[in-house]
Amino acid sequence: MACLRPGGVAVHTTEYRLDPAGPRLDNWPTVLFGRTDIDELARRLAALGHRLLPVRFMGGARPLDSFIDLPPYEPFRGDGWAPPKPPHLRLSVDGIPSSSIGLIAQARPGPATA
Repeated sequence: MACLRPGGVAVHTTEYRLDPAGPRLDNWPTVLFGRTDIDELARRLAALGHRLLPVRFMGGARPLDSFIDLPPYEPFRGDGWAPPKPPHLRLSVDGIPSSSIGLIAQARPGPATA
């Protein structure tokens, strides 16, 4: 946050564990953050005068929202003639259903100017 101007924003994406009660994966090449981790980040930012903009934790209710891609993941070839592959929006990382999540943090405002 120190590299932002007062009131500036930082936008990040990271891996997100879809099942809040599922196993943690935090000491591995891939770290899967969960809701409690993001809530803790918001708390720490607020303690420093910054804020995490509201996060939408909804998982979706459409048919493809329940599809979890399993390894080995099929590469996208883009040849135009092959039948479409299932979307790679949610995947299994060591058996843990995951996706990505976007986070927007805003730096604390600067001093008021007259």
